[in-house]
Amino acid sequence: MSDLISVIVPIFNTANFLPRCLNSLISQTYSNLEIILIDDGSSDSSVDICNQYARKDNRIKLFKKVNSGVSDTRNLGLENMNGKYFLFVDSDDYIHKDHIKILHSDIIRYNADMCISSYKKVSDNEMLDEILKFESRLYNKIDVMVNMITNKGYGWECVAKLFSRDVLGTLRFDSSERIGEDFVFSYKAVHNCKNIVINSMKSYYYIIRESSATKSGYTPSYDNLLDTANKFKIFIIDNYPNLIWLSSFFYIHSCIEILI
Repeated sequence: MSDLISVIVPIFNTANFLPRCLNSLISQTYSNLEIILIDDGSSDSSVDICNQYARKDNRIKLFKKVNSGVSDTRNLGLENMNGKYFLFVDSDDYIHKDHIKILHSDIIRYNADMCISSYKKVSDNEMLDEILKFESRLYNKIDVMVNMITNKGYGWECVAKLFSRDVLGTLRFDSSERIGEDFVFSYKAVHNCKNIVINSMKSYYYIIRESSATKSGYTPSYDNLLDTANKFKIFIIDNYPNLIWLSSFFYIHSCIEILI
C-alpha cells in the first residue's frame, strides 16, 4: 500500500478558480490522497463547489469555519490530517498531474524529510499541462535555508513542498502573522529536517491575479513584516550564528518590499 498523502487547501472566496484547482487534485497520478478542503467563511459559492466535488470523490473532506485568516485555516487542516506526508495547495492555484507522484518519489528515493520544487507563475487565464524535465539533488538544511531566503531557484512559500509528518511536531502557522506566515512556517520546518531533496521541476502553477493585490482573497498588512524579520534574526542567532548575515539580508529585503 502506498503512503497516504494529505493535501491541505485553504479556501476563501475563490469560486471562480476552485474547479480548476480541484480538478488538478483529483486527477493526480498519485492516487492515495486525503484532500482536505477548509473554507474560511466564504461568501461566494465556494462551499457549494466543494460539496459537489466531495459527492463525486470520497477522498475529499470539507471543513467549514468562521473567517479568521489563512494561518488558522491551514492549522485546522494540519490538526485533521492523517497522511504520512502532507502538502499545501492554494485554492486559486493548480498543480501538474504528476506533481505529487514526483515529489513523493524523490522523498522516498533520498530518504528525505522534505522535497522542495519550484513553481511557475501564470496568469489566471492560462492552463498548463507541460512535459516536465527536472533534476533532483540532496541538500543539507543550512544550504536550503540560505537558498530559500535568497530565492535561489525556489521560494519560502509553503506551497510546492512535500513535508514528512515527522518534521511537524508542534509546529503550526502563527495566526498573529498577517504577512509572511509562509516564511515562518517554512524556515522552522527546514530547521526540523535532516535531509532535504530539491527538485528543479516547475509543476506547481502559482496564479497571478491582476484583479487582486493579494492571492486567495486575503489582504495582508505589512505592519508586522519587520517584526517577522526581527523574529527571524533571533531564530538565526539562537540556531545558526554563522548565518547572521542571512537575517540582515531578509530584513533589507523586507524593507524593500514595504517601499515598493
